[in-house]
Parts: sequence; structure tokens; C-alpha cells
Amino acid sequence: MRKMIFLIAVSCIFNIAALAQQVVTGRVTDDNGVGIEGITVTEKGTKNGTTTDKNGYYTIRVGSSSSILVFTGIGFTEKEA
Repeated sequence: MRKMIFLIAVSCIFNIAALAQQVVTGRVTDDNGVGIEGITVTEKGTKNGTTTDKNGYYTIRVGSSSSILVFTGIGFTEKEA
């Protein structure tokens, strides 16, 4: 019985933490509107990150709606948004 209560409590904690996260999607493009592949998108101050796909699209789960995203890529200036 104690194990069952512990597992339910742990499950509730993980579900609450998952609800606090936000999913951000976007697209990185050049000056001509063409998507850029391989740009790294990270949540500032964390190791949480992803890269853009071949059309420049990305999806990242961040800790809050006020999180700052950092965009980096070889040959490009780092940008924050």
C-alpha cells in the first residue's frame, strides 16, 4: 500500500511539472524568407535545446512563457528572443 501511494504521489508531481512547461514552435529564416537548417535553439540558462529541421522549423518545450530562446549557428550571429 505504501508503494502505491508513493507511486501516485510521484506521478502527480511529474504531471504538475509537465503542465508548467510551455511548447514553443517557430521558424528560422534568412533575409529572403528561406528556412535555415541546423540552427541550435536553446532555452537560456538551461541545457534544454533543439535544432531546426531542413525547412527551418523547430519545436522546444520551455519552463515558462517568459523563457528566453537563444539561436546559434555556424556563420551566424547569436540572437536572443
